[in-house]
Amino acid sequence: GGSDVRLWCSWYSYYEDIDAGRITAAIDGLRDLPFDTIQIDDGWQQAIGDWTPNAKFPAGVAPLGQRIRDTGRRAGLWLAPFIAAPDSDLAMRWPEMLLRDDTGEPVIAGENWGSPYYALDVTHPATEAHLTELFAGLRAAEFGFFKLDFIYAAAFPGRHATPMGREAAYRHGLGTIRRAVGDDAYLLACGAPIVASIGICDGIRIGPDVGPWWVDPEAADSATGR
Repeated sequence: GGSDVRLWCSWYSYYEDIDAGRITAAIDGLRDLPFDTIQIDDGWQQAIGDWTPNAKFPAGVAPLGQRIRDTGRRAGLWLAPFIAAPDSDLAMRWPEMLLRDDTGEPVIAGENWGSPYYALDVTHPATEAHLTELFAGLRAAEFGFFKLDFIYAAAFPGRHATPMGREAAYRHGLGTIRRAVGDDAYLLACGAPIVASIGICDGIRIGPDVGPWWVDPEAADSATGR
């Protein structure tokens, strides 16, 4: 994949407020600026866990990937492939893909987008098949850069379909993605254990995400009692 990436990412301009028109305008507006990768971030998907384009992208994301490629750049896409929202199609239709605790309940890996989200069991054959099909399809659509977020969830403790340690499970899940996209695609790890990502991912974001303020206003309000 290579390590030197000059990246334009939609998150730092628009956060989740993206649609096909806005991304098209951004691609065209970048013209000859020295970005080698243009990456579509959070806001394109149906749901967390359902990595198909939503109504804001009526023609899908493949035409945008092609438009990016036509400018001579690499096309990138954000996914959080190891988690699923409780109301996602994945969680409701394929519950076998969810990691379970010792009581059989789905493992909650965190909370975002207004609800908790579940960890996937990346060792389950159904999950492996899902990840393989998903990423092979995106690679065939000429996406060559993948920002993989919240991927620490694959290392959560739970009852795996194929028993293995937490680091082994995490690397197993990442390895499934790497095999699907090939060695020439760039995998950027986000929200990821650093050492366990070495040798599979090309890069890793080691700090927190950025925000549009220096001090979180909600945290400041709660601290002052307002």
